[in-house]
Amino acid sequence: MLADLEPNSFHDGIIQQLFLNFEAQQILLVVKQWNHPDSNYFTISNLIFEGVAWQNFEEFNSFNCLFDIQVSTSFKEFVEFKKDYLAKMNGYLPYGTLEAIEADASLKYYFLNSAVGFDGFVICKSLSITETQHSQTADN
Repeated sequence: MLADLEPNSFHDGIIQQLFLNFEAQQILLVVKQWNHPDSNYFTISNLIFEGVAWQNFEEFNSFNCLFDIQVSTSFKEFVEFKKDYLAKMNGYLPYGTLEAIEADASLKYYFLNSAVGFDGFVICKSLSITETQHSQTADN
């Protein structure tokens, strides 16, 4: 079942950086979140997706704000959630791509839902998250 990423769905997180390492099958996403109600503090989170089987990112803008990140372990749910994208990509995917992804039960499906700008998904084996707290007054 599609669920919010726990313990932090990264609601209103501002995407600072995106790095793709195709050789290592790894993606690094750096997200900044203000710690409400005290907006003098913010958190920088490094999300490292490893064992990436497939990714798609769209709608880059000068300001990219996440609505949330959701996760699923279901291939069928991925197909339902991304049916318009898959219909658009019909005929462009290498033969056997979807079958190989469906057959790999170790994969998880991460949906990066946009409030403004950046939107996409990552299908991978694991996600690790490190967070660092910062003070606006001390860091700026």
